Amino acid sequence: VRQLRDEQRQQARKQAAKQEQAERLKNELEDMQVVFTAKVGEDNRIFGTVTTQQIAVELSNRGFDIDRRDIDLDEDIRFVGAYTATIDLGHDITAALDIQVIPESG
Repeated sequence: VRQLRDEQRQQARKQAAKQEQAERLKNELEDMQVVFTAKVGEDNRIFGTVTTQQIAVELSNRGFDIDRRDIDLDEDIRFVGAYTATIDLGHDITAALDIQVIPESG
C-alpha cells in the first residue's frame, strides 16, 4: 500500500512538471510572431498556401518541437495578412500563435 502511494505521488509530480512545461511553452509561443513571405498575385492572393507543415518547420528552426498535426488553422492561409494558429500542447493546454504573411519583395 505504501509503495502504491509513493508511486502515485511520483506520478502526480511528473504530471505537474509536464503541465508546467506546457504552460511555459504556451507563453513562449504566444509571445512570438511567425512571418512568411510569399509571391503574390491579384487581390493579395499568394501562390500556394502556408501549411501546418511549413509552420512546424519554422517553429523547429526556432528550437520548438511541434508536430504539424498539433497545429490547427481556422482557415486556409491563401492571402497576405494576419492569421492565428492554435497549437495543442497536451494537458488541455493550447497556444495561439500569431502568423503574418507578407508579399515577397522584388
